[in-house]
Amino acid sequence: MNSRLRSLFEKNYQPIILVDRRYRIVESNEAALLWVSSVHGVSIRKGNSVLEYLAREDIEEFTAVFNDILFGRKDRHLMFSVTAGLDSEFWFEYHLYPVSHKGRVEYVYLVVGDITERKNAIDEVARNARRYQSMIKNSTDIIGIIREDGTIGFISDSVMQVLGYRPAELEGRNFLDYVFHEDEARISARLKAAIDSSDQAFEFRFRIRHKDEFWVFIEAMGTNLIHERSVGGIVLNMRDVTERMHIESMLVKINRQNELILESAGEGIYGINTHGMITFANPAAARMLGFKVEEMIGQNHRNILQLLPPADEAFPGIPAPGYGRDPSGGLNSAQFVLKRLDGTIFPAECVVSPINEKGTVVGAVVAFKDITDRVQAEEALRRSRDEADAANRAKSEFLANISHEIRTPITSIIGFLDLLEDSRLDRSQTEYIRISRHSAQTLLDIINDILDFSKIEERKIEISPHEFNPMIAFESSVELLSARARGKRVDLHAFIDPRLPFLIGDELRIKQVLNNLIGNSVKFTPAGGTIFVEIVGGEGSAGSCRVRFSVKDSGIGIPQDKQEMIFESFTQADSSIAREYGGTGLGLAISSNLVKMMGGKLDLESAVGKGSCFSFMLELPIGETRKRNSKPDTSEIRAAIYSPPGRDQAREQIFERYLRAMEIPAAVVSSFHELEAMGRCDLAVASIMALDRESRRKLGSLDFPLVLTGEEPERAEAEEVDADVFIPYPVTATKIEEALRILRLGPAENEVAGTGLKNPSKINARILLAEDTPANQLLMRRMLEKLGSTVTLAENGEEAVELWTKGTYDAVLMDVNMPVCDGVEATRRIRHMEKENALPRTRIIALTARALKGDEESLIAAGMDGYLSKPVSLASILDVLKTALPGAADRMGGGDDTGETARTAADLGIDEESLLELVEEFLGSWEDYVPPLRRLALENEFAEMRFLAHRLKGASANFRLHRLAEIAGEIESASAARETADYTGMANQVETEFARLRRHYRVN
Repeated sequence: MNSRLRSLFEKNYQPIILVDRRYRIVESNEAALLWVSSVHGVSIRKGNSVLEYLAREDIEEFTAVFNDILFGRKDRHLMFSVTAGLDSEFWFEYHLYPVSHKGRVEYVYLVVGDITERKNAIDEVARNARRYQSMIKNSTDIIGIIREDGTIGFISDSVMQVLGYRPAELEGRNFLDYVFHEDEARISARLKAAIDSSDQAFEFRFRIRHKDEFWVFIEAMGTNLIHERSVGGIVLNMRDVTERMHIESMLVKINRQNELILESAGEGIYGINTHGMITFANPAAARMLGFKVEEMIGQNHRNILQLLPPADEAFPGIPAPGYGRDPSGGLNSAQFVLKRLDGTIFPAECVVSPINEKGTVVGAVVAFKDITDRVQAEEALRRSRDEADAANRAKSEFLANISHEIRTPITSIIGFLDLLEDSRLDRSQTEYIRISRHSAQTLLDIINDILDFSKIEERKIEISPHEFNPMIAFESSVELLSARARGKRVDLHAFIDPRLPFLIGDELRIKQVLNNLIGNSVKFTPAGGTIFVEIVGGEGSAGSCRVRFSVKDSGIGIPQDKQEMIFESFTQADSSIAREYGGTGLGLAISSNLVKMMGGKLDLESAVGKGSCFSFMLELPIGETRKRNSKPDTSEIRAAIYSPPGRDQAREQIFERYLRAMEIPAAVVSSFHELEAMGRCDLAVASIMALDRESRRKLGSLDFPLVLTGEEPERAEAEEVDADVFIPYPVTATKIEEALRILRLGPAENEVAGTGLKNPSKINARILLAEDTPANQLLMRRMLEKLGSTVTLAENGEEAVELWTKGTYDAVLMDVNMPVCDGVEATRRIRHMEKENALPRTRIIALTARALKGDEESLIAAGMDGYLSKPVSLASILDVLKTALPGAADRMGGGDDTGETARTAADLGIDEESLLELVEEFLGSWEDYVPPLRRLALENEFAEMRFLAHRLKGASANFRLHRLAEIAGEIESASAARETADYTGMANQVETEFARLRRHYRVN
């Protein structure tokens, strides 16, 4: 190497290494030594392989290029490689130059250039390019470049999403070709102005055509980069603002509508800020207050709205609210009195609504209106209501008085007719009494309807639920109306499910509805027709029973267009009905209201000429007494119902249904051959009407217990057939159960009213009767004596009090309206004397013909124990006295107790005479119980009291003195639990019951 070349070699700033054909280092300059040392941290040595100073991943490529040069395939080769240094990353450029001798490459110069900074710069540019491309690609805005000639030079991919075009479809096209024609001139001028003035940035809005031929609102921001060589145009950043434009348009419309509403509103409306300054007001507000709108703006609303103090003379009922509260208080619907600019006043109603912005109250909107007409109308309405209330009170008092005046003579009429029916009468006299009684009852029904309607109309009627036995309650309704149906020759059938539990409801109101529906069916069903009453239970919600009542008849029916109308007051389907059938047209209206009050709805299905079916459903709580007592044992009973073909079998079907419900298997047979083939039969049932002479003879000869059913007049025929039991229509579960008792246990002395009431229940009691009407005195005396009671008569309240102080009575029947001293005042005097002298409480029963709501409550509050509404009957007197004097109707306390005494004696295994001696001895020992009980009650000696009560209960129960045993049981239970109770009062009850029993058994 000549001196000049060596000087260049050694002083060159680039590293140069001379390498032989075997990659060995022959020579290296100073720069190469520094490069190897700084990059690899070692010194370069001659003879070492140059491959030691290359990155491992670059060796293969280096050797390939090196060999190409050795064999003359390339003169030089440029390659890049990355070499990791001590703490940095370097990029190098390698240049290889061959050195030949005699046509053969012997050496290769390796020149190394450090391009790390250049490589980093190139990478940064690439990264920025990718970043901007990604931003443009992923932006929802459209990025476009418009050339100076108006063509689209570039447009981003987002144009597809916004306008539906692919970029290639737009690039090179004239931009203005896609602009809405009304916007074209404006946009063209704006772009030209931007080019001419070299504006750097500008904004504009326009509409551009979507590929699907609709227009899109675009908001664009332009930047003039015409003179930038890399761009060469106007860059537009375009955004779809169609939805925003629609919203802005709607807001403009809404604002305009609000302005029109404010201007046309009849109410005064204004806005205030937090300082109370009025920011806007509508014409109505200015007009009502006597201002102009511009006079109100900027004023404090306290100065504009001049409030009067409370209790203003013109409008005393309207207060004036203060304005000390913040608008956020939301003063709502306040009424006050305002004064106009001219000094006149008017009542107003105001609503203040706070305006919230981001949770902060910035003002309020106040709306007010003149309510002068409303205040005056309300005052007029109040006066009218007061007048109407006064008229209603007068009407109620009038009805009460009329009720008393009409019911009193009707009581006498019906009562004496009842007594006459028990006397010996010829056929004509019987018919006259029947007609008279029917007429009196009809008049009473009309009065009751009018009174009930009046009570419902005034909302003075209430539902009074209590536990009751549905069998007894509902069967009585059917029995009550069966005679009326029989008189019209209408068949009345009923199925009252014997599986119904004791229920809690208003028994009287349910029966009232039932009686009305059955009575209507009887009234509107012609002779030869049928009525079917069905009362069944179903599962209700927890602890309740869903009871369905239905009354279906084959009567005249009701036209479809009149069916809703008949539930209205004083309405019948045809005006001629009132003339033909009678009635007030109130019954169904009253029934519908009562059912609604009990939580049900009265439904109707009817067709003209085919009859009607009225039904309703009540969900009633189940009583604590879940099953009826004394249910006969029906296990292993086999029954047969004889039903010959060729006749209506409705009665037999109902009997079978009852037996099935009572879990008694029943075979329906149509011939005597089938009946005889049964072998064993515990109960054979047949209708007397279905039997001819031969059939009666054959039935009488069968060795089966025989039950015949029929109308009451057919009882004698049943006896001729030698039937064991006769059940009069309508058949009920109670009658069937009593028949089973008779067949299986022998007939009771006191049979129930169904199989033949031989001895009616007795009330052996001393009764003080206070009644001022001579006819009623005679009637009540006869009825009470017929029930087995002893009667003392008082003609007014004062005489009743005097007789009570001199005698001992089990109960007082006290007429409410009497001269000298009425029944209420007399009751108060008796109660006062009982309290002053620590006397036992005497049962006092009110007698009244008043029938309005509130009467019973006021009488009970006056100290009475019961309520007997006129007209009275033997049954109603019996019911109320049984309730008031439960001991008076005990099995051994009846008037005719022969059968009961005999049964008790038989139970005890002694004769009747011995039993009576034992009872008299026990009743004579009353002093062993009453005084000690009083003393122990005063001293709270619970243990001794419990022991004594237990002894008394056991002895009383042994002699079947149930009421006395019941009182003793109450004392025993209470004292055992050491409860706080009226033990002195219970001891007095024991004394009263002992006294009653001693009188009954004539014990001195």
